[in-house]
Amino acid sequence: MVKAIDAALEDIRSGRTLAVPNHLRDGHYAGSKVLGHGEGYRYAHDFPGHHVAQDYLGATRRFYEPSTQGHERKISERLDQWRKAAAENRPHPSGQPSTPKTSPTL
Repeated sequence: MVKAIDAALEDIRSGRTLAVPNHLRDGHYAGSKVLGHGEGYRYAHDFPGHHVAQDYLGATRRFYEPSTQGHERKISERLDQWRKAAAENRPHPSGQPSTPKTSPTL
């Protein structure tokens, strides 16, 4: 986990930051709807296993890679399932969102 935090901090220090995806931006103020803020957000607790494949970063970037040792093996298996579900839920090249699929109950 320390390596993941260090990698994220290095991105910040190096200026490799990203804009917050629109669906994660605050949609509770006047004018937010016009900007598309909050649209398409899926609340994880409304889905089985309290997980939904949803892009939270806005880029293909991984900070945490668990090892295959001990408890991290189970974490790795779960992340593989979540990443597969996320790949299945990526928007079509046309920019239209695909039909949301839930992840397997874990």
